[in-house]
This record gives sequence, structure tokens and C-alpha cells, in this order.
Amino acid sequence: MKKRFLEIDMLRGIAIIAMILIHTCYYFLNDKTALFIWNWSQFAVPVFIFCAAYLFFQKPQSISLSYLKKRLIRLIKPYHIFLLFFIPILFFVSPEKINFKYILQSIFAVGGVDINWLVLLFIFMTIIFPLIGDGFKKYKPLFIAYSIFALISSITFVFLKFPFSYKFIFWLPWSVIPIFTYFFVLWEHKKYLTVYSTFISGLIFAFSYYLEIISKHNLGMYENKYPPTIYFLSYGIFMISLIYLLSKLLIRNKILTKAISFFSLYSYSIYFIHYMILIILASQLIYFHSWIYFFLSILISTIAIQLGINKLEKHSSILD
Repeated sequence: MKKRFLEIDMLRGIAIIAMILIHTCYYFLNDKTALFIWNWSQFAVPVFIFCAAYLFFQKPQSISLSYLKKRLIRLIKPYHIFLLFFIPILFFVSPEKINFKYILQSIFAVGGVDINWLVLLFIFMTIIFPLIGDGFKKYKPLFIAYSIFALISSITFVFLKFPFSYKFIFWLPWSVIPIFTYFFVLWEHKKYLTVYSTFISGLIFAFSYYLEIISKHNLGMYENKYPPTIYFLSYGIFMISLIYLLSKLLIRNKILTKAISFFSLYSYSIYFIHYMILIILASQLIYFHSWIYFFLSILISTIAIQLGINKLEKHSSILD
């Protein structure tokens, strides 16, 4: 049985709930509370990357065909199963979006379905994680150079916008998160690491806030996410450190730990399930007068479907 890291379960579980909040609050941005939650819940993706990198660096692997095959199947297979259900749903609720180009781009995760950018990002991370792990041990100058380029790119994107899709370059600034994670795992035994990490990332976030102002860049997290800027990434690292610190207190509550661990364990599946429900219910948005009802409807429906899937899988495994 795989060793479970309760702090990571807390982080990942909170992140997927934050993701659902982001997607539901988006439809109610005229509500100040919904706007606040939508903006400041954008730490979800940095947390996801941190959790994946943390588990990887506990026992790092080199890039090999077996490693790549295993990781890519785990990423792509659930996504393509999601597409088999999502495309017919979209055909009924928004048929104007469906065409050959949309379907083709969706299959290869280079366009089409909005949320597949995260799948593409994790495909890149499948290669980046072992490069960072091996790079630090075997090729320190290259590792240092790559880290500097990743950091510089995140600063550059505060001031510049490139005339091509962010998907060509977004893996580079996102690399800041696994680089941070590598050292977090390396120094985890040191006392007060999370306190120092929270404080330092908070200072960098404050400095990047100043950069945003002098560059007259939009201070919204969403506008700093595609691709991520130092402002967005430092906020993400600050929240990772803060939630990790708080999780050590939260895991003392067994009921809360069990509930959030459910979301962590099935986070990838929940990511796709909640989006299908979101698209269906968003087509009936007129019946939801509050983001709270909308969020709870999607959350409860997602949990019910995930529990149903779990029961079917358990039943089929017994029959086998």
C-alpha cells in the first residue's frame, strides 16, 4: 500500500474544492463576494503542481519509456473518457461550439475544451519533474540556468505579452513551482521551514505587487495566470506554504481529514466530473439566484456521481 501524506491530502483536497469555487463563482462576478472568492482561490493549480511534485521528489525517477508511458496513460486516459461524455453533453447545451476543429483540438488538448490546458500542463510536468530532480544532482549549472530562466520568464510576463499562444511557453514559468517543491522536500526536516517559506514568499508577493503597479498590469489573478507571472506564482507559493502550515493543525480533526482526503484521492476524476455538471447547470443558470446555491448544487452532484463510480468499480472488481 502506498504511503499517504496527510498534509498533501489536505492541500490537494482543498485545491479541488477551490477549483470548483473558481468555476462556479465565475458566473456570478457581479457579486462582490463571488468575485473575491474567484480571484483569491486561484492558488488551486499551484497547489496541484506542488502536490504532484512533492510526491515525485519523495522518490524521484529518471525519464524512461516505462515512466513516461505510465504517467501519460494516467493523465490522458481519464481525460479522453471525460471527452466521450462531455462532447455529447456540449452538443445539447451549446451545439454552436461543436465542429471538427474543436473536437480535434480537444483530443490533443491544444484547444477546444477550456479545462484541458491543465492536462497539457501536467503532460509537460511529466518531463520537467525528472529533469529537475536529475538536473540538480548531475548537472547543477544547467539546473541553475534553467531555474534562472524560469524565474526571469515569470517576471517578463508582467511586462510583455507575446503574439502567440501561451501554451507554447507556459511550462517555463510554471517550472518555478516544482523547483520550489524540490527544495521544500530537500529541506523539509529543517525546523520552521514552512514559516520561513510563508514569510519569504509573502515578501516576494508584496514586491511583485509593486511590479504590477509600476507596469500598470492588471492586478487580477486570472490576468496573471496565462502564462503565470511572478505575482501569481509567489501568491501560489505563499498559499501552498500557509495551507501546508495550517494542515498540520487540520489533520488533528479526523472527520475533517477523512472528508478532505476523499476530495484529494479522487481529485483528478472530480476535476472532470464537476466540469460536466457545471456546463449542464450553467445552461439553466436562470434558476440559480446565488453563487452559493450554484456551488452547492455542483459540489453535491459531483460527490454523488463520484460515489456512484466508486460503487460500480468496487462491484465490478468483486465480479472479476
